[in-house]
Amino acid sequence: MVEGLGCVAGIWCAVLGECGVDDIGHIRGGWVGDGPHGGNDVPVAEELHRGGKVDRFIEVAGAAVNGLVVGVRLDLDATRVEPGPVAAPLEGAARPGHFIGVATVVTKLFAIVAPDVAYFGQKDFQQLRVLQTVARDLRLGVRVVGGPIVRDPDGLALSSRNAYLSSDERGEALALSRGLFAARALWDEGERDPERLRAIARERIAGATRVAVEYVSAADPFTLDELERPADRAVLSLAARVGRARLIDNALLGMDVSEL
Repeated sequence: MVEGLGCVAGIWCAVLGECGVDDIGHIRGGWVGDGPHGGNDVPVAEELHRGGKVDRFIEVAGAAVNGLVVGVRLDLDATRVEPGPVAAPLEGAARPGHFIGVATVVTKLFAIVAPDVAYFGQKDFQQLRVLQTVARDLRLGVRVVGGPIVRDPDGLALSSRNAYLSSDERGEALALSRGLFAARALWDEGERDPERLRAIARERIAGATRVAVEYVSAADPFTLDELERPADRAVLSLAARVGRARLIDNALLGMDVSEL
């Protein structure tokens, strides 16, 4: 392992045949999924999320290794990494098998790059916890560090999927962060009842007619088990569809992402 080597990874789903990529090389073709170039990713991603029978692979970009792109065709290998219970609820329930793919391809990335530290954003909080758990349980020798959510000045969490929002939809999507902020304000006033925190977030979102909420969760930030009684720390997370875009967001309560 190279001393001090870090790795910044972004993960995108691609449909086999739509893009081409060498085992280690540069991408040939377009992007789908939550990639940086837009295009037809929302219809394809929705098909995958609905369980469409589409062969696919995942591409991972390692920005700290001179722009190297590591493409892993999951259909060519038999081994999969099962992340365990932390991957089961929330996004794991909404997108069955998703985190098996994420854990498998990132484990391969770590094996190739052998970084000391890898940085993943807090916005996909469950992904962060899945990869921290995998790195710990498999003794991969890499420290997975979370970076705080980056937001626009009006509070909307940055995401490539925001590009699919019309002006009116973007305005209504602000209800997501406002719901989280309202719950955080209640927490700061001393509220610890998880059901009350979920309820205030839902109440603030309810007025946004273009927002279709999939879930609002108040969970233990380490295990992602839903909280049933007051706790000293929590992660409030949510997912919703706004027009063509499926958006996720979260807020840590009682701790910072650096403490994970």
